[in-house]
Amino acid sequence: MSRALNPHAKTIVILWLLKVAKVSLVVPPKDKELYFGNAGIAARFLATVCTRVQTLPEDGTGVTVITGNARMKQRPIGPFVTALRANGSNIDCLETDGCLPLAIVPEDLKGGTIQLAISVSSQYLSSTFLCAPYATRPVTLELTGPSHLTALY
Repeated sequence: MSRALNPHAKTIVILWLLKVAKVSLVVPPKDKELYFGNAGIAARFLATVCTRVQTLPEDGTGVTVITGNARMKQRPIGPFVTALRANGSNIDCLETDGCLPLAIVPEDLKGGTIQLAISVSSQYLSSTFLCAPYATRPVTLELTGPSHLTALY
């Protein structure tokens, strides 16, 4: 049985909860984390999603940990974490500053103007686009970085 399907494993891939005929993304149970192996796109896209997940009252942890393999823990996500923090998200880098693993407390995506440095990865932009419709206020993206990258967007 894979670790993703084993309910006794310390690491899970993703947790979806079916409640009253609707699907909700919720904070994983205590001592579980979202493990993405070497999937940078998934980790970056779900970092924003995890600012919006629901906390189950019976669990009480209220934190989602996103992690990956050793290589993923070296890949940069710092500019994106900085942008999300500036927007009110509560995110901690648990090992190396600017890299996975991340501990994310769901406090909603506030919206407003988000300054986003995309010189490292355009996936930061895509992740923000995915969650922008669910932000508390309308989102205005202010792209920063080298002009040859921002011109593409």
